[in-house]
This record gives sequence, C-alpha cells and structure tokens, in this order.
Amino acid sequence: MAPTISLNTQQAAEEITRDDRYWHDGFTSPIGQGRDVTYAYRSDPAAQLTATQITFFEQAFELWSDVANIRFHRDNPAGYSNNATILVGNYS
Repeated sequence: MAPTISLNTQQAAEEITRDDRYWHDGFTSPIGQGRDVTYAYRSDPAAQLTATQITFFEQAFELWSDVANIRFHRDNPAGYSNNATILVGNYS
C-alpha cells in the first residue's frame, strides 16, 4: 500500500489550482472547459435503487454539476441501464 501524503493548507491550495489538471478519458480537456459525463442506475434487479434513492442521487449530481462544471446526462432517463460512465447500484 502506498503511503498517504499529507499537505499543509498552502500546498493543498497550490495542488487544487494548478493548471496542468485534465479529465482523462482518451483525450484531454483543460480545466475550466467543463465535461459531459453519462450516468445510469444499474439495470440488474438486485442492484436497482428505489425512487427515493434515485431522487437523492439526482440531487447529488446537480450539486456536483453546480460546483465542478460537469454536465451529467442520464442514460435512459425513463429507466435503468448498464451503459454509462458512472453506474450507480444498490449493493449489500
């Protein structure tokens, strides 16, 4: 296991605001340009979320979108899917 690196406040601020950060998905998009990301709720019946759980995830995706310049797009908005960048499921 790799050692945990701890940064002081100044070092953390420099890390967060540096210019060489990119999304890595086969190509690079500089920070500030935003990204489109697909998500879905797993179609496997054993992993499906309830309507209430989906509502909470929808709200969470909206909050992330507001602060991170990420545009989330739900694959199969009317149902479930296993075809997206982010797959959300209910596991125990």
